[in-house]
Parts: sequence; C-alpha cells; structure tokens
Amino acid sequence: IIGIDVGENFLDLAIIDSERRRLRYARVGLEQIRGDDPIGKLADDLAQAVPELRRGAIAIVDSPRSALDLDCSTTPFTKRGYPPATRAIDTALRRLVRRLTDNPARETKLRLSLFPSRLAKYFVDCAFHPDCKPHLNALGARMFDGLARDTIVNPAKLSGGTLFTRFMIAGFATYQALGKLGAETFEGYPYLAFKLWMKRGEPLSPKGKKSEALADRKKILRRLATLASIEMPAPGTLDQADASILAITLAASLRAGVVAQIVCPPEGRFIVALDENDGDYFSSSVLGIANRTRA
Repeated sequence: IIGIDVGENFLDLAIIDSERRRLRYARVGLEQIRGDDPIGKLADDLAQAVPELRRGAIAIVDSPRSALDLDCSTTPFTKRGYPPATRAIDTALRRLVRRLTDNPARETKLRLSLFPSRLAKYFVDCAFHPDCKPHLNALGARMFDGLARDTIVNPAKLSGGTLFTRFMIAGFATYQALGKLGAETFEGYPYLAFKLWMKRGEPLSPKGKKSEALADRKKILRRLATLASIEMPAPGTLDQADASILAITLAASLRAGVVAQIVCPPEGRFIVALDENDGDYFSSSVLGIANRTRA
C-alpha cells in the first residue's frame, strides 16, 4: 500500500510492506523531468525509488485523476460530451460524509471542504504559461497534446489559487506513470482521512501552524499504526504525514473496517477507508453511491 502526497516539485510516498508490517518513506523529485517522454521518465523514477510500485500494489494519490471535462477512461483522454458543473465523485463524497455524520456512535462530526474542479483549459493555460516551471510544462505538453489552446498575449502573473491548484498537473501525470507500472490507483484525501479516524479530544491544527499541525498528526498516526500493527517512523514533514494517513488508514480498515469506493469511470476511483464503527453504519445504509467491500 502506497500513499502519495503530490506537490509541484516532488512526490512524497509512504510505503507499507504488508508482509513485514512496516512503513517507510521515499521522495521522488520532479524538477529533473524533461524530454520527449516525461511520463515514462516519471514512471522510471518512481520504479527506482519504490520497487513495490508494480502490479499488485495499491497506490492512493492526493490529487484528482484528470480535469473535469476530460474522460480518463479513454487513452488518450478525450473530452466529455456534457461535463457536469461538479465532479460526480465530489457529489457522492459529500453525500457519504453527511451520512457518516449522522452516525449516532460517531465521536466527532465531519465537515468536508473541497476545491472546485477545473476544466482542462485552465491546466493547459497553466502548463503553457511563460512563468510555468519547466517540468510542469513538459508534463502538460505531453498530457494535453492535441487539446486546443490559445496563445497568451499578455499573460497575468501566476499567483494565489492558480499557484495552488497547478500542482494537479503533477497529480495527473502521477496517475499515468503509475498506470505504466501496473499499480492499482485511487484518489484519496488526507484531511478527510484524518477527520474520519481521529478520536474525540484529538486536535488537528491547520497546516499554517506547522509545528503544532505536525505534532497533532504524529499523535493520530502513532495510534493508528498501533491499531494496524504497522511499525512506522514518525513523519518529519506535513507532506509525509499526508502520505502516511492515506496508507495507514487503508491498512487499518483492512484489519477491522470497511473500504468504500466511489466510482465514476470518466473521473476515476476514490477510496475511503472506514473504521469498524463507521464501516458497520455505512454497510447498514443503502446509499446508492458506492460499492461496498467488507475487508
């Protein structure tokens, strides 16, 4: 099981060896990505850093799989005929969270915040912007080849939300690279995973409070590692903590809980690892939005 936190310049990975019941960390840089086959280069770098990334591995990526108006079930991606205003995955996820919040046995109530999904043109404009980082430009040029784009005559400076959401270009590329390696890929959301598995009284400070936020996440992860019988070194960064929670909650739910999938072929697959309490409540509910698998 591999949790992957996506950044603009690198990927942080938390790898669980299922046989040894041990977690380790790895980091794969992206800034060296160049050439005619940047996706292949990324796949090679991932395979070298994490040999476990092959057929039989489960990789959970902290990023959507594609832009809102692209169909990721086709190769290469094609335009969706009538793209929705909001991802079907996001709509189903909100319904799932509302339902779990009604669980009378739940110790903490859930609130879900999701960034709005963007159209392909947004990411094309980011990738071909004069200020775009070379590796994101290379990845974007490969993935968005064939999509129409306009020449930006007087491009605005990249700032604010554009700088934040641009990391998804690296996320889209990560899925394609993992596909070359044969790993099963799912989308995940670290903050939701923390909220689902934290106990009453356990704080989860915002990431802006860096040292406090990391300390809170270490405590939750340490408890979950014990629950899952996984030997886990403490994360040294918030990125490692986010990668860890994706992997460790899946490992914990496979021992005692339920693994839920939200599936929409044009958008991909989202995985939600539930503990025994939420899992039993979820399994007894007829939601009509997910496939249920008793671990």
